[in-house]
Amino acid sequence: MPGILDECPEGYLMLADDAGDRSLWPAVLDVPAGWRAVARGSREHCLAVAQRERPISVELLAAQTPAPNPSESARTLPALFGHQASQTPDAPALIPTGPDEHRVTFAELSALTDRGAVALRALGAGPGGTVAVILPRSQATAVAFVSVLKAGAVYLPIDPSYPEERVRNLLADARPTLVIAEPGFAAADAAGPRARAVTADEVFTQAPGKGTQAGRGTAAAAARDLPALHPDAPAYLIYTSGSTGKPKGVVVTHRGFAGLRRTHLKQLGAAGDARVAMIASVSFDASVWEMCMALLTGAALVVLPQHAAAGGAPLADFLTRHRVTHLTIGPAVLATLPADSLPTVRVLVTAGEACGRELAAAWIPGRAMVNAYGPTETTVCATLSAPLVAGQTPPLGAAVPGLSVLVLDEGLRPATPGAVAELFVAGEGLAAGYLNRPDLTAQRFLACPQGPPASRMYRTGDLVRLLEDGRLEFAGRADEQMKIHGFRIEPAEIVSAMLAHPAVAQAVVLAHEDAKGERRLVGYLVAAQDEQVPHPAALREFLARSLPTHLVPSLYMVLDRIPVTANGKVDRARLPAPVLGAHASGGAADGSKGPESAPAAPGDGAWERELCEIFAEVLEVPDVGPMDDFFDLGGTSLHMMAAISRITERFGVELAPGDIFRAPTVAELAAILRDAR
Repeated sequence: MPGILDECPEGYLMLADDAGDRSLWPAVLDVPAGWRAVARGSREHCLAVAQRERPISVELLAAQTPAPNPSESARTLPALFGHQASQTPDAPALIPTGPDEHRVTFAELSALTDRGAVALRALGAGPGGTVAVILPRSQATAVAFVSVLKAGAVYLPIDPSYPEERVRNLLADARPTLVIAEPGFAAADAAGPRARAVTADEVFTQAPGKGTQAGRGTAAAAARDLPALHPDAPAYLIYTSGSTGKPKGVVVTHRGFAGLRRTHLKQLGAAGDARVAMIASVSFDASVWEMCMALLTGAALVVLPQHAAAGGAPLADFLTRHRVTHLTIGPAVLATLPADSLPTVRVLVTAGEACGRELAAAWIPGRAMVNAYGPTETTVCATLSAPLVAGQTPPLGAAVPGLSVLVLDEGLRPATPGAVAELFVAGEGLAAGYLNRPDLTAQRFLACPQGPPASRMYRTGDLVRLLEDGRLEFAGRADEQMKIHGFRIEPAEIVSAMLAHPAVAQAVVLAHEDAKGERRLVGYLVAAQDEQVPHPAALREFLARSLPTHLVPSLYMVLDRIPVTANGKVDRARLPAPVLGAHASGGAADGSKGPESAPAAPGDGAWERELCEIFAEVLEVPDVGPMDDFFDLGGTSLHMMAAISRITERFGVELAPGDIFRAPTVAELAAILRDAR
């Protein structure tokens, strides 16, 4: 037996109790280097372990996906969208909201995405390949999403506002066949020598809404050659914050789309005259939820342009102006909208983080408001509540179609009602696993003790309380992962970036909640020996080169040492709470003053006065001086995006998040605006 194994360089050895002569086991236990005896038990158990142990890759999943039969093909996104387009061909699918956009019907979108899929195939995209789409959020996002999946490839959306270093890291890990980006995009070479970079115009040569009947016929004929897909074929790849210091790619298959459609139709009523807002970053799976809620149900999709305001009165005005009826939004952003400002919204879904009862009570009147919960690993959504009731804490609700939830204790036994235990999700909506991460896949996707043989469940890491009536109530995290403003955050990724700074010897990142309930990231650091402590603005700017805005801490505290427990772990309870100075004036990370603090009065220039007013309005502080630091006044990434929106609206200058990291005071920011003008 070892001689046979020696002929193969590596592999996994499964010892099934119900297969073969057990007397041979001693001969195979001494396996050669490169081989691992990883499982012993029933045949089903061994197969489940094998599924978890092998590295997940798009190419491998595509190669091992069986040929579909017609009933299976009908459960893929192209088939579900095609069915909807045939049922409502003349209904609007895309509503114009930006320059050069048009009203697009379902028939026109079907033809356009057929042509797009054929063009992608000609460029080398197809089953076993990934297409990275790095475009601003617009109608083109939805066109690319459907086109890539029709071509049989995997859709990888990347927000173009991400730092170039992060984009390069994602492309290097995903190794896409094709990169669709705006002209002059510099980071495409990180995808590897075989990847090809093209613009959206090269793929989608005909503008939406301009198709002729003959053009649609030609597209339909060409589309007949597109590949038939199996529900287990990989559909999209979303990167989430990683506990090892780098993002992890979640490979999601087509199998969950049918359940998603049933949720949108039956529980949210997204059909007919409904208008669904797409306001999420394209890098997050909430954007997939928003697109599917419209394109798989017959509703119209209303896309918030990339550089439009992401909160406050401007967002509310946009939603009302375009008569949005269905809105999915994080509680932190919802809290920025003026009261009674969504007269057209009849279904309001809160998601991404826990929604407080006071916020819910303010928005329940006049509409159905529900709470959604779901990690990326469960095809966006795992549970959905019934319409919320004022005065009650919003629950997580019940499992959506195609999924089931289990509340298990540390021994993976069912928890008793009222007890706090970990939430697991099982069913057809589970992701295939993590790209190139068999170790992490094995840790998070486990054999399901209550399902059929070889079925899996996903370990969410979320703690819940199982109520007497069967509802679930969120009770925190079982690990260090955090949710802030709807973003899933692994502190280790931020710590890794902080430690890359030469002046930082040790680092810890926590989420701190103030008296108003506002959560912000706080970075604690110990300076390297003989190194000067970096100024907070310099540290923020350094981190913004490699991390997205929502992962950059807004506050920093320098310690002589990190407190630890008796067993050597970080003692988070002993870390000092950050102090928000009313006018902290951009002090150094160690709490000392930076430049001399100016009085809390407006600056001499008109621009400075208006910037002071914008800062005061966004941060809800009485007054702001020209040398006051935006972050020391309590600014977070959400406040920063709101400030950028108002500055762009007032001055006509588009700022990047890095500009406020680099110039966090009114005086410094005014200088940048003058240079830009």
